[in-house]
Amino acid sequence: MREVGIIKWFGGFNPRIHKLNDFGYILRDNQPDLYVNRNHLHCKAKLLTPGTVVSFEIGVNYKNNMEQALKVKLLKNEKEGTLIKTCVFSSRKEYYMPIIVSFFKDADASDIEVLFPKILNLDKEEKRRILESMDLEFKERDNVFKFLDIEEKINILFYLEENKLLKKWSGLDLKVKIFFLYRLCSENKVMGLIERLKEKDLFVRAMLIIAWVKCNQDKKYAAYKKACEFIYKYSSDMRYEDSNYEELRLIFPQRKNDFKVDINKPWINWSIFEFIQYCNGTSILEDIDKGNRAVIILVSTINNFMKRFNI
Repeated sequence: MREVGIIKWFGGFNPRIHKLNDFGYILRDNQPDLYVNRNHLHCKAKLLTPGTVVSFEIGVNYKNNMEQALKVKLLKNEKEGTLIKTCVFSSRKEYYMPIIVSFFKDADASDIEVLFPKILNLDKEEKRRILESMDLEFKERDNVFKFLDIEEKINILFYLEENKLLKKWSGLDLKVKIFFLYRLCSENKVMGLIERLKEKDLFVRAMLIIAWVKCNQDKKYAAYKKACEFIYKYSSDMRYEDSNYEELRLIFPQRKNDFKVDINKPWINWSIFEFIQYCNGTSILEDIDKGNRAVIILVSTINNFMKRFNI
C-alpha cells in the first residue's frame, strides 16, 4: 500500500564526510519522519527539494530494522487510484494540488461536483494556474462549465468551434450571453455568428439586433425600432422577483445618472451604453444632440427600462 508525504530534506553537503548525502527524510501526518535512500528513488534526486510531495511504499531497512521509504516518486506521477483519490479528497492543499487536474480528466460527475469548489476557493493566482492547465474540452463540459466565473466562461465560448457554441447557446445564463456579445463586438467578430444564433429571450434578441447594426448602419432606424419593441415587451413581462432581474442589473451603469461612455475600457467593464455606442459607430450623445431619431428612440427605451426597475 502506497502512502504520501512531504520531503523534509534530501541530500545536501555533509561536512563530516566531505560528500553529498545520499539520503533524507519524509514528513508524514501524525507519524515519525521516514528515512529515504537514493537507491529507492523512482525520480531524480535533484527534484526532492523541501516541501515536495512524494508517494512511496513502506519497507524495512535490514541494517537497523527501521522503517524506510521504497519506490519513491513525485506524487504528480503516481498511478495508484486509491492513493490519488485519497489525496484529491484531502483537505491539505499540498496533497491535492499536484494531481487534481489529471484526476478530473476521468473523474465521475459526482466527484467533480464535490471537488471543483476546492479550486474556486484557491487564491487568484493558484486558481488561474489550475484553470489554465485544464484543456478546453474538459472546461466546456456542463458539469465543469457551471462552476466557472463569467470571464472564464466567455474565454471558453470564444474559442469553441462555431457549431459547438450554437448548440451550447440556449443553455447559457442571460449575463453570460450579454457579456459574450460585448466581447464579440469589442474584438470585431460579430456578423457571421450573430446571424446564426437562435434566441428566445427578448432582451437578448434586442442585443443581437443592436450588434447586427454594427455592420448594417443603413438599416439602423428599423433595427433599433425592432430592438425597442423587444425591450418594451420584455419590460412589461418582467417582475422584480424574476431571476433575470439581478443579472440584468450588471449590464447597466452601477451609479445612477452616470452615462459616461468609454468603449476603450475592457469589455468586461462595459455597460449597455458602451455596447450601444460601439455598435452604433458614432457617439450616442452627439447623435442625440443632432436629433438622430434612431438613437434617441433606443436610448429613451433603455432609460425607461432603468427607471421602471429602479436600476
